[in-house]
Amino acid sequence: MRYITLGSREASVIGLGAWQIGTRYWGWGTEFGPDNVSALLEAARDAGINLIDTAEIYGQGESERQLGYHIPPDDEHFLIASKASPWHLTASGIRRAADNSLQRLQRTSMHLYQVHFPNIVIPLSRTMAGMRTLQSETKISHVGVSNFSLARWQRAERALGAPVITNQVDYSLLRPRAFTALRPMLDDGHVMIAYSPMAMGLLSGKYNTEQHPTGSRLQLPAFSGRNYENVRRVLDVMESIAKNHTAMVSQIALAWVIAHPNVMAIPGAKSPEQVRQNAAAADIQLSESEVTALDEVASTYKPALHVPRPFEVAKWLVNRDKTCADDQ
Repeated sequence: MRYITLGSREASVIGLGAWQIGTRYWGWGTEFGPDNVSALLEAARDAGINLIDTAEIYGQGESERQLGYHIPPDDEHFLIASKASPWHLTASGIRRAADNSLQRLQRTSMHLYQVHFPNIVIPLSRTMAGMRTLQSETKISHVGVSNFSLARWQRAERALGAPVITNQVDYSLLRPRAFTALRPMLDDGHVMIAYSPMAMGLLSGKYNTEQHPTGSRLQLPAFSGRNYENVRRVLDVMESIAKNHTAMVSQIALAWVIAHPNVMAIPGAKSPEQVRQNAAAADIQLSESEVTALDEVASTYKPALHVPRPFEVAKWLVNRDKTCADDQ
């Protein structure tokens, strides 16, 4: 495992995303459940993974509850990162949200606390005032954001008056623009955390026009039959590179993400074997020519046309680089 500085600690470049824990969307209660969480965490520990990322919204708090049950409060291996929902971003709201998360996690503090999604109605000054209080009370060590544009990330740091050390964004070979957009902020004190680094499984190599994922992912436009042809062009390049490394396609997807400086990935996993496979991607050293080939095919990917859902429209609106006086 390789490690990257994350505030006051070193964190594994491959972490464990915990969205799937407690979330029926990912098969919780049907494909895996509470009895499997301990094995996932032990596999992560054995593989050198020490960052666990969760959120109050995951499984309506069940993800945090499960982690709290399975990770002792005095465990010094795992770094816990959680996130506050966009409707809890007032100064008092974010403090209550953090207290509730810590109660579910059965901890007195967490390493990283993040704004899950920006709320353009609530000024960043109010949100960061709450974060400052949480830091002064030693309930959180570091502050991060998620789904923020470069300009909004910079404004968040000015509002906090201290480093906002992470920005967690959707980043993969099918969504390759985030690194370039955020690069001016990335340095030894600021890290980009890539969620969905395998594009929710599209880049795992498991799915095609005949083989489909189970659950709600079938409703996503990216998993439509007409989009697989577009994904196929990316997978062809990945498969060729995977053969050079005797690796899995999914591992090449992760290796490309973490080949970028000051970037880490937090893939999810539902079995210990998936945890181990994800962790092994940290040992793959892609050549410059391989990274270039992946960059080039990623830049040509265009998803099949679809009518955006309301949530997608809202996400696009809040991620625009708009300067808002309330955010100063």
